[in-house]
Order: sequence, then structure tokens, then C-alpha cells
Amino acid sequence: MSYETIKYETRGAVALITLNRPQALNALNSALMKELSDALDVAEKDAGVRCMVITGSEKAFAAGADIKEMQPKTYMSAWHGAASLSSLRSQVLPWVGAASWP
Repeated sequence: MSYETIKYETRGAVALITLNRPQALNALNSALMKELSDALDVAEKDAGVRCMVITGSEKAFAAGADIKEMQPKTYMSAWHGAASLSSLRSQVLPWVGAASWP
């Protein structure tokens, strides 16, 4: 699988998803959210994956929403156009850590 705005790899039982828009400090645009949603679906369907880790770059995890993409939209069109990550069926236990991934 090939993505433009994220990197996806497995390390043993861990699916590692790295946000990869360094020029925009990983700002969350519609392309990144679609790819992230797809990668999470792929990881969830992989019986060998027991854990999913989402990480960013050395400079930023994610700058937040991509304001340049949202600027011409109304609130409602931006809200309804946002990719949903609610399709995950597994129990999700969020955890955030400051340590770098080796």
C-alpha cells in the first residue's frame, strides 16, 4: 500500500502510522485524514496487528486542521466534509507519550 501523506509499516505486532506532511507541520487536510482512515482500517483487519501507533515528525505531531484547505468553506461544509475515524470496531485505548519511536 502506498500513501502520499502518511507512512504505514508494521513492526511485529505493531502498526506504525507516521503523519508525513512535513512542509505543513502535518496539518490535517482531507487527503491525510482519508489516508489515515484507510490505514487504520488496514491495521484493524490485519490479524497480526495488536497495537496501532500514530506518530508525527520531529518538529510536530500535527499542527491541527489545515486552515488553508478550510478557509473557503463554511463551518457546516467543513464539518460534513471531514473524514470520520469512527469506523474502528476494536476497543481503542488512547495513550500519548513524549518518547521518540526507535
